[in-house]
Amino acid sequence: MIRHRIGLAGGCKTALVCCAVLLHGALVSAPAAAQEELNYTISVASSRSVILVCEPLVLDVAVRNDGGSRVEFPEMLEGVTFPLSFEVIGRDGEMWLYGPLRQLEREEGPKVLLAPGEVYRYRKNLLYGVWRSPPGAKEAKRTAYAFPKPGDYDIRVAFRVVHQRQERRFESPRFKVTVVEPTGREREALELFRGTKQAEFIEDLTKRIPPPELRRLATEYPETVYGRYARFYLARTVLEHRFDWEEARRARASELAGLNPTTANRRLREEVYRKTAAEFADLARSEPAFPLADQCLLYQADCYLNSPADRRAEAVKVLEDLVAKYPESPVAVEARKRLEKLVKKAPAPTTQPSAP
Repeated sequence: MIRHRIGLAGGCKTALVCCAVLLHGALVSAPAAAQEELNYTISVASSRSVILVCEPLVLDVAVRNDGGSRVEFPEMLEGVTFPLSFEVIGRDGEMWLYGPLRQLEREEGPKVLLAPGEVYRYRKNLLYGVWRSPPGAKEAKRTAYAFPKPGDYDIRVAFRVVHQRQERRFESPRFKVTVVEPTGREREALELFRGTKQAEFIEDLTKRIPPPELRRLATEYPETVYGRYARFYLARTVLEHRFDWEEARRARASELAGLNPTTANRRLREEVYRKTAAEFADLARSEPAFPLADQCLLYQADCYLNSPADRRAEAVKVLEDLVAKYPESPVAVEARKRLEKLVKKAPAPTTQPSAP
């Protein structure tokens, strides 16, 4: 998930739905000197309006403060700062819910400030949520894939705030997506992608061992929609600190034989980050078939920056390309931050004394 607070620099060009909402709040509040109603515009965008069964839907949300007051809200668990929730609604009344995560259990904590004219950008991949049955069904709820069968679905972005001990709910207009059955090799790939173990590994970053089905998808069905997601999530483990370095070391035992431990470790890390960067670069080139191309570029740059080899210049080039190609993406905000840090760390050019 990508989320950032940024200054207003123009509307989201791909926004598909938007609305103005009024807020009061305890979770969302204005300074004591200016407790008037606050005006917000919520925009929801996606590059995909038609997806396959069980395919993740990549949504970008922008919340713009159109009011005259600065607002603040507490930091949430796992870095989620704005109390957004996502609801997927099927035609027969089924619903899949996502968040928001509970507020940190402390009165004093980090606050996020959103000044007038500023935009909070957030990315969410809708894949696996809490399913609620239609009214009257025997089963009440369970975790399940968000788009498990063909049909039309509505996605609604909402948030709740508490004001004077009463909860208020605000919603965006519904974003519509059509889900279709896969065919051919995509149908074969779906059988490997769809499963509780696969979804839990993708959603839960504490799980360290990838299911074999994801590995098969990445190697046997790399060009399919599901195969690309498998490749993305497997490559991402290198940057999430849940990559199995010992397994990688055993796989390259013959290459590392005879090297001292320090050199062997450096060689291993260079090779792993090189191959992972190449994987992200290949996925980025598959756009528009793969909607996480911008995140792939960010992760490609991160591989360069984590490599023991000095690949900062390559990282800068990739980040600059990302910002130029996806200026309104939540990922571009993070790319700009990395570029700023890299510029600050760059050594000052040496100057030669002028000739007498």
